[in-house]
Amino acid sequence: SLPPLPPSLQTLSWHPLISLPPSLPPSFPPDIQLVDYCFNGDFVDRGPNSCDVVLLLFSLKVAYPRRIFLIRGNHECRTVNAHYGFKAECLRRLGADAGAQFWEMCNVLFDLLPLAARVEGKILVLHGGLGASLNFIEQLQALQRPIVNGQSSEEPLGQLLRDCLWSDPTASDVVLGTHASPRGTGIAL
Repeated sequence: SLPPLPPSLQTLSWHPLISLPPSLPPSFPPDIQLVDYCFNGDFVDRGPNSCDVVLLLFSLKVAYPRRIFLIRGNHECRTVNAHYGFKAECLRRLGADAGAQFWEMCNVLFDLLPLAARVEGKILVLHGGLGASLNFIEQLQALQRPIVNGQSSEEPLGQLLRDCLWSDPTASDVVLGTHASPRGTGIAL
């Protein structure tokens, strides 16, 4: 069994995240028995409610493990989310000790998230893009987790991670092929 949450972690407010009706339908989300959900990364650093978002997503994954799928994005990485606000939010909302503990627990879970998913065996879902280093689905299936901090110094694994997490589409569908990303990490495709 899991250890109980520290009291300071039990104080997170769900109110700013979503407005739930006074009485929830028997299953929430209401179509969960009919539809699978795939959340494609960047669960944090997108506003002041990252703690709420990540708790909701983890709770839904536990409640509906065969219906909810979480794919890792480039912000599910300690160095990135420490820089862009998730760590600061955890510390501000929960205090220094509990906030640091919650932030670390979330990042341990992020390290275990898959980098990709296949929808009905036909559609490949990646947070970033294919990149030049991804040639076969088996490369993704062979990745050993945890992938700490979304990085690896081992090549070609490091390039594969950069491609999967950081690549972006180009501004125009007229541009073909892969190009250096204007962000400096990953590629544009």
